[in-house]
Amino acid sequence: TTAPPTTAPPTTAPPTTAPPTTEAPTTPCEPVCEWSPWIDTHCPPTVCPYDMQYSLGLSCYEPEGPANKTAAEIICRDNGGILVTYSSPDELGYMLEEFGADTYYVGATWSPGDNAWGWDDGSTDGANLFDLLGAPPGSVTEPCLIMNQGTLEASSCDIARSFLCEIPGEPGEESEDDEDARDEGYDLCDHPMGIECRNVDTLEVLYDGHAEDGVYCNVTHGFYCDGCGNYEVRYQCCYDMPTCTTPAPPTTAAPTTAPPTTAVCPYDMQ
Repeated sequence: TTAPPTTAPPTTAPPTTAPPTTEAPTTPCEPVCEWSPWIDTHCPPTVCPYDMQYSLGLSCYEPEGPANKTAAEIICRDNGGILVTYSSPDELGYMLEEFGADTYYVGATWSPGDNAWGWDDGSTDGANLFDLLGAPPGSVTEPCLIMNQGTLEASSCDIARSFLCEIPGEPGEESEDDEDARDEGYDLCDHPMGIECRNVDTLEVLYDGHAEDGVYCNVTHGFYCDGCGNYEVRYQCCYDMPTCTTPAPPTTAAPTTAPPTTAVCPYDMQ
């Protein structure tokens, strides 16, 4: 007899499920903040005494005369000033622009001992301008200096001439704000988060919230003072960043242990 064939029941593999995937967690980035360059949109006007019409920096100029040099010096001194001197190329350029067609005394005197011109107020600023302008040598009879239609000339001090008094002025109101900066073409955020205010001459920095002796520096209104000189400001702008992926924690490899080693000694050493 032959046993009937047997048929193994079909086997079914258990279903497999892929492990769930988890996206890297995300957290909002911290805002990025940065400072603008220093901005100076407004130079305070110079307030001159006696309603003087000419000024450069903190110096005011008043045409006077005619008078000889001694009388001219007295008039300027009584008004709180001196005969005009040229302390810088900028001041010289301004004098030539405004008074280039005039002839007037300059506050300088020839020194025979030094064989050179020197400013009457003792300043050395602009002393190189004598050479740059080709001022001729003075003498015992012509120890005074005049500007004659743009050219320096030696002259007697006794001739009645026009002259310019240089009198100190005071700085007027100074203000800076973010709206003026944008009007001048600076790319600023709409709502700055901070401000710093810096004196252009001394580089002293005032910080947000400063309010003392009529000097104000705050992010809401900008900078303001009356009679404190020229200031520049810079603004802090902060920008929100898109979401950031939190980095995965670092992985540490499992420590490995090397198999023990057995030393092989010569001469059957035990």
